[in-house]
Amino acid sequence: MSTKAFEQLNKRLEDVDCLLEAHKSLSQFRQMQAALSGSTGIVRALTIAQRAFGGPLRGRRWGMVALNRAGIVLLTAHLEGYIEDLFAEASGMVASAVFDTAHYNVNAFVTQATAPFRNPSPQNIKDLFARLGLPDVLATIRWGTLSNDDIRKRLNELVQLRNKIAHGQRPSVTSSQLRREVSFARQMAKHLDKRLYDYVLAMAGVTLW
Repeated sequence: MSTKAFEQLNKRLEDVDCLLEAHKSLSQFRQMQAALSGSTGIVRALTIAQRAFGGPLRGRRWGMVALNRAGIVLLTAHLEGYIEDLFAEASGMVASAVFDTAHYNVNAFVTQATAPFRNPSPQNIKDLFARLGLPDVLATIRWGTLSNDDIRKRLNELVQLRNKIAHGQRPSVTSSQLRREVSFARQMAKHLDKRLYDYVLAMAGVTLW
């Protein structure tokens, strides 16, 4: 089971999956071009299509790199949206159990708390969930060979990469890198879900799902 926020994140990440599939298709153009080297007309058609997305110069995959950069921006935006949704979901559960919701405006609290939340950096995530009584929501999160410090570093690097792209820089991003970041974001969300599940249960005696 998982939160509604996590389910929504998986739907949102289908956008990034589509970009990765587009990258795969464009790569296959090159493979077809090589395989059909003796068929001049077909190769010419493939070359025109490849140039439209991959750039006119041999070895320079401008279009495909742009797709990967777009994927990083989308991924970070979706992770940000997930964190805001998770905060709202957990806030609603805690408030309904602890406060008289007839006299406590949960929506106003969530709106005020998430208004300054922009990028899903470790510090911003920490500050947001501190509003719910959690001093450091990321403190116990680790998995596989990644320590808690590794996870914070990876998350910071993802946000910094997104900021470079959003501010007009053009860092090189490979499809493999994008896939790794998508996997990282999913794992991060999975562990945040569990962290909030445990907290809401301890705080309010209710479960998130």
